[in-house]
Amino acid sequence: LLLLLTEGQACCWYWARLMVLKKYTHISVKAINQTSKVSKIFEVFIMKDDTDKSIQFITRMGMMFGTWYLLEIYVFTSSYFLRYWRFANYLVLQAVVYPVKWLLQALGYHTFLHYNIIGIAGTSGVGIFNPCLGIDLFAVYCIFPIAYPVNNWKIKTGFMVAGILLIHLLNILRITALNIMLTNSSGIFVEYHRNLNTLIYIVTFLLWAWFV
Repeated sequence: LLLLLTEGQACCWYWARLMVLKKYTHISVKAINQTSKVSKIFEVFIMKDDTDKSIQFITRMGMMFGTWYLLEIYVFTSSYFLRYWRFANYLVLQAVVYPVKWLLQALGYHTFLHYNIIGIAGTSGVGIFNPCLGIDLFAVYCIFPIAYPVNNWKIKTGFMVAGILLIHLLNILRITALNIMLTNSSGIFVEYHRNLNTLIYIVTFLLWAWFV
């Protein structure tokens, strides 16, 4: 989908340039249909650097995804870096559970908090583990603008910071909604959990599309 978005913009630009070429140089439709003529037109007017940028973009994303994956493996196997990683996870956890607690209390619910389990009194609560914190999603989200062939780092930085804050806010609302759902029915928790996760992924993709 990312490739289609990138190449789609390039194709629209190529077609617009071809239309301008037809208008101002009076190239006939018959001439355009000739293989040799079309080849010459595309050789002159298809911007090869755009194609190169698309390939570079996809290559960079692949390399960054691989680097992040290998970095996580290294951190989890290194006792030195693992403690810092756990501390970072702890900070993000606190930035999730307390806003959820305050939001539930503002809605009139009595809550309880046991380290990574936040819930409404009378329910089992929602356990928040490392994958639930959204750190991996933050990384994946930031890889896209970093790899994208735009050199305006001011825009990239603003996009990444605003996006991370939005995703974090959505995660807080997601966990709050899951807790409220538990007061009504716990039998469909997995379905609600999956649907709310999908919603955040859709928002992430829409942010990418808007950035492009």
